[in-house]
Amino acid sequence: MLRQRTRCHVLAVLVAIAGCQDRRAPSPAPSAPASASLATSVSPSASAAPAGSGAEHPGAGTWRQVERLAIEARAKSDKLDGDEVGTSVALSAEHLVVGAVHRARADGALSGAIVVQRGTPSGVLREHREKGEQLGLAVGVSGGDVLVGAPFADGRQKECGAVFAYDGAGTATKLIGSGAEVKTGFGAQLAVSGTTAVVGQFGSVEHGSAWIFSKGKKGWQEVVRLRPRDVAKGKGSGFGAAVAIDGDRVVVGADFANVTARASGALWVFERTGGVFRETARVEASDSRENLYLGGVVAVSGDTIVASARGPAPNTVYVFSRGAAGAWSQSQKLVAPAGGTSFGDALAISGGDLLIGAKQAREGAGVVYAYSRKSGDPFVPAGEIAPREPKKDAWFGAAVALEGGSVLVGASLEDSRAGAAYLFTR
Repeated sequence: MLRQRTRCHVLAVLVAIAGCQDRRAPSPAPSAPASASLATSVSPSASAAPAGSGAEHPGAGTWRQVERLAIEARAKSDKLDGDEVGTSVALSAEHLVVGAVHRARADGALSGAIVVQRGTPSGVLREHREKGEQLGLAVGVSGGDVLVGAPFADGRQKECGAVFAYDGAGTATKLIGSGAEVKTGFGAQLAVSGTTAVVGQFGSVEHGSAWIFSKGKKGWQEVVRLRPRDVAKGKGSGFGAAVAIDGDRVVVGADFANVTARASGALWVFERTGGVFRETARVEASDSRENLYLGGVVAVSGDTIVASARGPAPNTVYVFSRGAAGAWSQSQKLVAPAGGTSFGDALAISGGDLLIGAKQAREGAGVVYAYSRKSGDPFVPAGEIAPREPKKDAWFGAAVALEGGSVLVGASLEDSRAGAAYLFTR
């Protein structure tokens, strides 16, 4: 793995301190560059009004909008249409991380980033601008570290992709996957659990890969490059199109995989034992068929995996459970509600909570469908999550993150593609 160390001018990501107080000693906030005439709008909820229709399942609770995070221009000539804030989101107990994959500033810079700490006078800590890397297409957070994917960044080869890992001291490590090829999108997918990260790539790659990185005393290091055992049989097409991790379990989606039929899609499960990741299962839908495209989005929590299928309408989300003998099987199939266009474009699961984004629903305003379950029971509808003031073509639900009692949702096309992110609690 090639590593390059630079000072941290975080590219295409917005970071804010969430509800609990940061216990680290505060560091002086560097001045924003003169050209970065930016402020961050963090608008507290005045009345904590409920979002959506509330809970329908006992104990599910009602999600309430707390904040709206966006980037506002101080000068009219510096309007930031096109930033697409909310393209990706990540959430921890201390941090909110929001990717802003594009920048369309008046000075011609194509991409950039804001790092924001709530409670500071201007909100802006630092900004950096570069061109063409699409950094912020995927984000993750691990303790004080923020990981940001840049699928067109230069690595060992031009435009083979990279992930930038920014630590709490403001230093970036550039992570490059072994064997990552030109324009295959290493860093387009990213998931983090503790000190382990899994990185995916574009789903259009015929024989894809996923990579595991771990943080130790020497910082972030590549552990292994994952490929399915049956890739030689042509069944791993699109492998790496989606990635998820929970503890020692990694799930990799391949929505173009030709398993049961052409582009039926599948999921591969890898388990870490003795410090080594090994493939333990290939998971398919019980009604697997041609052009189902299972595995374009995946999430995992404990012994439950959820995955979207963007095949023939209506869109569906499959739930898989691991039995006592260790075998995975389909336990549920959730079908898009009426009007739930793009149901499954984003997924988040934690314990008994499941959130499903549908960014193109309701004339593009978007919505997140909440589901809940008690131990051993199936998921049942538990209301909807939406902004108090939904906006047409906002794509609310483009990205979703769930941590404890908080939800972070991206609305990447809101306000003429400037984008925004919303924080909800219950």
